[in-house]
Amino acid sequence: MSDTANKVPQFSAMRDALKGRRRNLTSRPLHVDSDDEDSDSDDPLVFYRALRPDETNNVYVTGLSPIAYKEQTSRKGVSTVTPIPEDPGVTQYQHVRHSSKAAKSQYISASRSKKLACAWAVSGGQTGHIARIELDEADYDGKVFDLTDTSVRDALGFESGNDRSSGPTATSFATSSQEVLIKGVVPPESLTLIKVTRVDRKSAEGASSYEQAGASNRFTTRSKKTESGKKTSPYSMVLKTVKNQKKRDRESVETSAGFVEFEEIPNNKRRREADAAL
Repeated sequence: MSDTANKVPQFSAMRDALKGRRRNLTSRPLHVDSDDEDSDSDDPLVFYRALRPDETNNVYVTGLSPIAYKEQTSRKGVSTVTPIPEDPGVTQYQHVRHSSKAAKSQYISASRSKKLACAWAVSGGQTGHIARIELDEADYDGKVFDLTDTSVRDALGFESGNDRSSGPTATSFATSSQEVLIKGVVPPESLTLIKVTRVDRKSAEGASSYEQAGASNRFTTRSKKTESGKKTSPYSMVLKTVKNQKKRDRESVETSAGFVEFEEIPNNKRRREADAAL
């Protein structure tokens, strides 16, 4: 473990810090149509990530990885995909402050807020996907960096590294996103894939979908101000967990190929608890 990682509060400290404490770091008055429900994770081992299309297709196959791929098309129309190598020299601060403009880091960005992850997932269209990430306690120290915690940001040099004259700081990026960094690969057994769909609650179909989703599987965003000062209207989303097709095949259940939507899939932690109870 690096000297920097040694300065970061360990799992036991983060667990105690989260007990009985709401982590909504972007608290604002609720819009009349917004759900009055805290979507933030108070479990130090649970996070959410809005997925790129290539990540969505591989969640239950290879998991999540910091490795990114660049697709290029030749003049003859031949497409090639090459991995972008990680640079272990990119710090947590640089990963957050410069995002995609920095060299590829060894970290995966996630959020403590399910609602924020869902909003990002559908920011470019009607549907998108998020991953629910649940890690083991043994994997926390040296692998997870919870940037919602001031002591973690201090240990990683966020305050000393921020240049406030250059616009938004890494701290503001991290806190507004309720960001958590995960070092290295997250295996498939630690992930649950969730489909997010924007719905129009003014329509009969949208209102029905929203109502049937249940309180834990629906969100309505807050009203926000754009750079021009105009307020955006809240929009609603419904969530459906996507079945692990591989696991379903192993259970010899007849299904069509591809992803299958279902109510709930036990995560790795619950599976171990169930096995231990036998």
